[in-house]
Amino acid sequence: MLSMIESLKQEGCQDKLTALTAFCFENYRDNREAAVWLYNNMKNEDWFKAANIPFEKQLITLIHILDISFREIENRRDTAENRKLNKQVHTILFKEGVLNELIDRTDIDTTIRIYTFINDVKDLDPADKMALKNRILSLHPDFKFFGDEEKKVVTLGLIATQAKYTEKQRQLAKILNEELPANSKELEYAKSLGDLSENAEYKAALERQTFLNTTLVKLSEEIERAQLFDPSLVNTARVSFGTKVTLSNADTGEKSEYTILGPWESDPENRVISYLSPFGASIMNKAAGEQTDFVINGEKASYIIETITAAI
Repeated sequence: MLSMIESLKQEGCQDKLTALTAFCFENYRDNREAAVWLYNNMKNEDWFKAANIPFEKQLITLIHILDISFREIENRRDTAENRKLNKQVHTILFKEGVLNELIDRTDIDTTIRIYTFINDVKDLDPADKMALKNRILSLHPDFKFFGDEEKKVVTLGLIATQAKYTEKQRQLAKILNEELPANSKELEYAKSLGDLSENAEYKAALERQTFLNTTLVKLSEEIERAQLFDPSLVNTARVSFGTKVTLSNADTGEKSEYTILGPWESDPENRVISYLSPFGASIMNKAAGEQTDFVINGEKASYIIETITAAI
């Protein structure tokens, strides 16, 4: 197919190229490589534009091809070719920002369609889905994502507030764009001083590099796992993420209050605890009136859930 396109292009057969373009996009399942190649290399040609394929349809076709290539890879069919195709489409959609370009300029109905198609690509990196969700929320703060009601408690991911997620993204960007480049310059300067075995500046810069790389890996993994919590989904029927809980000690009657958030927001001194901490886990999903037992510093304590209110 690609050789045919090249041949027609050399011969200047504009009408045939236009017809072939329309055919490839209409029958993309059998012409995936050609459709991606046409979009990637010929989308600005007049004969490509003459096919009158709406930009939304072009991107939806690419999303479908991304999904198909993931499934082909999973089923070990033409793995090398599908990995190459998958990488090309992923680069177009995410690294080149064409999805963001469409989301930024389109209406809410198209946004819903695009997100639905992306969300259905089950093997897509969760970080890519999260980035698209954030983009949509930045433009449409009241946007409701289908299925979020069933995801009030996430067991495998890391639940986080929008504010903390944004803060972590900024921290990651600072390491990548400022701290690591600065550290590289420090290393180069330290090397220029000679005799690395007794070069304190070089050793300090090297230790700093190790710290930054370790932090970068950990932060990247956490951001990839993170799932944003929608405050409108706070469930006060039971102790859950985003609730404030009043407890009373079953033995002394002493009352205490805690806010349940995630590990990123955890601040025990201010009575903000993570739902993943031992104490947080012990009261999660408890309803008002229920009792929970918790061992701290080797001593058993019993608490009764008094009230549960929304904290965010």
